[in-house]
Amino acid sequence: MTGSWKSVVVLAVVAAAACGSGGGDREPTDEERREARLVIDVCSRFVTLACECELGESESANYRDCTWQTFFSACPTDGALAQSIADGYLTIHEPSVRACFEALRDLPACDPPPDVCDAAVEPMQDDGDPCHTDDECMWEGSSCVRAPANVELGTCG
Repeated sequence: MTGSWKSVVVLAVVAAAACGSGGGDREPTDEERREARLVIDVCSRFVTLACECELGESESANYRDCTWQTFFSACPTDGALAQSIADGYLTIHEPSVRACFEALRDLPACDPPPDVCDAAVEPMQDDGDPCHTDDECMWEGSSCVRAPANVELGTCG
């Protein structure tokens, strides 16, 4: 995977974009909430690396603004991500999430993220399945099409 870190908050964007307002059929389990927390930890590290690459490691106001704003725009909340996992819209591959986090720990800021991070979150929605965003749809080129009457939920296709 190559490109700037701004285009590489891959795990974060997939996870965050996949999470709508929740409201699934059941409450997430403790295990699903723990998985969500792992992904958010990785997202936080991606954000830190992106801002360090963009602005250099510093305590400047710009750096603090970058990490703060990027985290809240790119990283999902615990509850929304756990609900997406509970609803089956995403599968979290915990060994890959852990391996990604470990690989990111010592990664220099502007280096591309390791390939292991690509396998951490898997979209599970087939064509015709409900979705919140394109990133939940499993097929390349598939998108989440929203009906005007239901702005929160669309259909992969």
